[in-house]
Amino acid sequence: MGKTADRRKVRRAFGAFTLLSCLFFTSSAAMALEIIEVTPGEGLAAAIRSSAAGDELHLAEGRYTARDIRIPHDLTIIGEGEVILSSPQPVAKGLLVSLTGVDLTVRGLRFEGAVSPDKNGAGIRFEGSDLVIEDCVFLENEDGILATGDHDGSIRIRRSSFIRNGHGDGFSHGVYQSNGAVFEVTQSRFSGTKVGHHLKILAGDITVTGNSFDDGEGRTSYVLDVPAAGKTVFSGNSILRRRSADQNTLVNFSTRRGDHGGSMEISGNSIVSEKTNLRILRNPEKLPATINGNAVSKVRRIGENEGEEGSFHLQPAPEYDMSFRLRRTDREGGFVTFGEAFEKGAVPAGAGLMLETGGDALPLQMDVKATHDDGSVRHAVLTLGVPAGRGAVEGQYRAGKAEAAAPLGWDASLFDGLTLRLDGQLGGKVTTATLDINDTLTGGEAWLTGPLAVEKTAAAPLGPLLIVRLDGRQYQDGTARLRLTFENHKTFSPLPRDLAYKVTLARGDETLSVTDVPLHYRHSGWTMLAPLGAEPAGEVIPSLTRLTRSGAVPPYTDDVTPQVREDEIGPPPYLPGTHGALTPYMPSTGGRLDIGPMTHWAAAWAIAGESEAREEMLRTADIGLTIPWHFEEDKTGLPIRLDQRPRFWAEERGAGKGRDQFPEGLMEEDRPGGWVPDTAHKPELAYPAYLATGEALYARALSHEAAFGINAIWPKKREPGPLVVNALQIRTGAWSLRSIANAAWLLPDDDPLKEYFIALRDENLAYLNQRYVTGGTMDAAGETEGWFDNYARGGPGSYAAWQSDFLAIIIAHEAIRETPNAREVLDWLAGYITGRVLNIDDVTIYAGARMMMLDDDGRYVSSWAEAERLTRRDYPDQTPYMADAKGYYSILRAALATIYTATGNPDAARALEKLRRVDRAEELFLERNKGGRIWASQFNFD
Repeated sequence: MGKTADRRKVRRAFGAFTLLSCLFFTSSAAMALEIIEVTPGEGLAAAIRSSAAGDELHLAEGRYTARDIRIPHDLTIIGEGEVILSSPQPVAKGLLVSLTGVDLTVRGLRFEGAVSPDKNGAGIRFEGSDLVIEDCVFLENEDGILATGDHDGSIRIRRSSFIRNGHGDGFSHGVYQSNGAVFEVTQSRFSGTKVGHHLKILAGDITVTGNSFDDGEGRTSYVLDVPAAGKTVFSGNSILRRRSADQNTLVNFSTRRGDHGGSMEISGNSIVSEKTNLRILRNPEKLPATINGNAVSKVRRIGENEGEEGSFHLQPAPEYDMSFRLRRTDREGGFVTFGEAFEKGAVPAGAGLMLETGGDALPLQMDVKATHDDGSVRHAVLTLGVPAGRGAVEGQYRAGKAEAAAPLGWDASLFDGLTLRLDGQLGGKVTTATLDINDTLTGGEAWLTGPLAVEKTAAAPLGPLLIVRLDGRQYQDGTARLRLTFENHKTFSPLPRDLAYKVTLARGDETLSVTDVPLHYRHSGWTMLAPLGAEPAGEVIPSLTRLTRSGAVPPYTDDVTPQVREDEIGPPPYLPGTHGALTPYMPSTGGRLDIGPMTHWAAAWAIAGESEAREEMLRTADIGLTIPWHFEEDKTGLPIRLDQRPRFWAEERGAGKGRDQFPEGLMEEDRPGGWVPDTAHKPELAYPAYLATGEALYARALSHEAAFGINAIWPKKREPGPLVVNALQIRTGAWSLRSIANAAWLLPDDDPLKEYFIALRDENLAYLNQRYVTGGTMDAAGETEGWFDNYARGGPGSYAAWQSDFLAIIIAHEAIRETPNAREVLDWLAGYITGRVLNIDDVTIYAGARMMMLDDDGRYVSSWAEAERLTRRDYPDQTPYMADAKGYYSILRAALATIYTATGNPDAARALEKLRRVDRAEELFLERNKGGRIWASQFNFD
């Protein structure tokens, strides 16, 4: 080395301290700093071996082979020009590897392409004390920097770039410091980190300021993971969160890997997100944390030129998504009434609401229906004055001081002279019934009250069985709207239950409409709008961000644009016996567009807001009124409650003696209207309709659907309860819990059944927590724990894992809503769902229809190896239906994605990434695939 490298001695200048230094050093040579100039042909490893502690290596421009070069002492390495360190062969640890106790400074180097058999090949593997990185680039290594150094050590990074690092398995990162006292990074760029985190830091004192983070195409997880609760300042950074990122959360702060007792400060950052349900901080243990002064903007797509440093500039944005969009349907303007959900705290208790468009405030009325636990608005019915014009209306909601405004008075003249007449078989001997609509509404209850609109709702009998419910609305401009809903819902009347009649609506001598109803079977209803001329002046386009953040819908993503097939059913009204796009024989097997946490049409409306999806969503809700699953108390007109009739069973086998049973002969085993309702395949129809419209009709229907979800379960399987989660099938529990929880969340605060549904929801989740999480019922299942033994004994031993995935999706939504016990139960369920993916490599086993969870002696299968062996033996030819959005593979992806969104579970992230790499995985999202997520979007969570 002495013959090829140019070695220059440079004396350290100590000035006035020279005399003092002589007291400690026996020769001036001991104070010498060696500068070693190295060229690519001379070999970097040899230069380092010939160096001494404290030397500087100056590397001439060029490419250097660096494969596990050990750095045994303190050293500074400086690149002059473009200096690239790489290895043509896999490394054991990294390109450069510092030994214990070493201080290392590198400046102006590029570390490129490090890979290793353990998938953690690092640009620098740092096992020393203090590391300083300046003006360097780390490109496409499995880890940019992997540091396992001294407990009291430090890493300081300035003006450097980390680009497309990570193996892609979620275990490698841009920078990973697993030990140390200090970590600082400033004025640096992180882009395209593959699946792992840009930064994973376990140091005690962490400063991340003035950097840019862009996920690129890397499917990055957290921007910053702090799993040992170090004192952290994350400030002044620019962040682009891409739609493809594996995480909706930017920063994780926890004590999962240790506890330095620190706090988290997130301030002054500029954030652009393609994610609709972005979360800035995950802080599961509620550690000390502050978030303030961050500018957050949501975009559909980040432009091609954005993401380069300094190329985007953001203005401060509100903490909540308060955006508004409307498609005009009337150039002359008018009014539109609709439902809107808000995030907790967005519209505080007692606040008013304005809508600003281009600096102008449009007339807006808010009727609050449901509130969050802090009193802020959860769901409201809004009435908007739409200005005349063409095109869309866009603006921002603003919460502020409530302005007192005189409400409209009820104008009886708008419904004056309206009469309703029914002729036919109305029950018993009744063949004709008439009703004065104006008189009935005048005595009704208020649903809307404000300066732009008033609405009243009322009910009246039309014979011994039939009830008509009237929802009459009046607008400020003198227009009116009338909805009539006919219900044959009474449960205990002994009269013959099937009706047939003709409905005539008239104003004075003028007939407005005539409708023939050839069969109105028991436990069903139907609805119609009177032709009074009032039409909405626009259609509100939902904000998926606000819907998911508020908890109104599960955490859907908008990475696909759902398509809705045209339904040729024709215009309303939809009379009993109409099926439309729904499946009348609900127990039929196979995936369907109406089964899921929401129907395809409701999910498509939430994701993309297209008119066709909204129209089909409301159409299926109206058809849902005709399904014979409406069982109400004859006297109160409310759905039957099990706390009042504990043995009631909404099924033909529920007939018999006793106050909770049907009269004999009223529930024959037939198919009224062709319908066979089934809780194991029950669609959710009224909930999204009420969410979107705020109509009282759909709130009533929501209560009936939720009540049927538990009333139709065999009473013995509701014990000890009433419960839905012990039903004969897991999916029965999933869909029934979904309906009950949605009613608990959305029904108006003054609804007579809201507290009942809240109690049912909470009792079911508390039961699961007590039995499985704290009670340890399944502890003997070992590493496979997270499944329900009672559902594996009918096979025998065969377990429908995909039904657990259904339940996990529903409970994940409740965890996002912060429902008591949901998070604990979800964490328990996640062990089985993630474990079967991470521990078994065959997708036909872990994403098949069946998995063996009891051995031949009926004992729990407690190892994944045994579960795979038994399943392969008993079910060798399973298919996961890779390209089917309603198939087992898609449902499993959905479960993992919702678990990860709700909890940040890293195993869920790893399992989801594994699923994305399976052969044919991309087919799920192809537009030409008519069975894919575009055409069936109810499970589009990833």
